[in-house]
Amino acid sequence: MFARLAKAFWLWCCSWLYRLFGLRWAGRRLIGGLDAGHEETRAVAGMMLAKAGKDALPLLAEAVERRRHLEIVLPILADLGAEQYRPVMEECAGQTNPLLAKTGRDSLKILEHRAGRQLFQP
Repeated sequence: MFARLAKAFWLWCCSWLYRLFGLRWAGRRLIGGLDAGHEETRAVAGMMLAKAGKDALPLLAEAVERRRHLEIVLPILADLGAEQYRPVMEECAGQTNPLLAKTGRDSLKILEHRAGRQLFQP
């Protein structure tokens, strides 16, 4: 229990170090947190990446290039409106792995919704 709490606190600290100072190693710790053995720790890492917003794009791009944690990374990219990753999302949507296929489809829906929402904003 204490180890998970300490890991979550460390991820929070890394998030701030990355967002304030742009320390790439701290951002990579967040990506590494997506590999954690406990769901809560993975959730904290994902939330910190999502909270970083567009600042997290280089980290998320690196994860996509390495094909790591696509089930978490692609929806964040879609929410950020990263159209350049649409081909990866489409590729994932056609996968036989059900989790990856659902992630691809959901990411495409998020991207479409976001694009539609931007069209109607003044």
